[in-house]
Amino acid sequence: MTLIFAITTGILAIAFIVLWLKFRKRSQHLTYIHQKISDILDQGTFERLLVFNSDDQVSQLLKDMNQLLDHAHRAKAGYANQEKEMRNMLSNISHDLKTPLTVVLGYSETLLHSPSLTDQERKIMTEKIQDKAQEVLRLIHSFLIWQSWNLETRS
Repeated sequence: MTLIFAITTGILAIAFIVLWLKFRKRSQHLTYIHQKISDILDQGTFERLLVFNSDDQVSQLLKDMNQLLDHAHRAKAGYANQEKEMRNMLSNISHDLKTPLTVVLGYSETLLHSPSLTDQERKIMTEKIQDKAQEVLRLIHSFLIWQSWNLETRS
């Protein structure tokens, strides 16, 4: 009976040690994962996580997290690209609006401060002001149409 008890105790001790070692290894893997995720969040990087082969569940978790990091990286890159496009577009719109408005201001200032202009010269300048004002309205209308189309395609 003591022999059976000794064998059983030995088997249980070995099983306990094996389970403790597996638990300890998994705990180390989870600590690694926690530390890497904290570093990634603190530094704002999209560094990939090292995948372990010893634990299938932890390996699958790491693969899934790497896919999530890849997705976040692509989303951030897409967002940065959209921001760049928006800045370029706003710069172009600003330039396109400033040009005709500068002409309008120039002709209107000339009309205000040059009393010696003939009626013909005043008419030509007034027509140019009208043309440039219409150009600004067309640009604004085109922008609004583009913005509406862009919002529809994104949703």
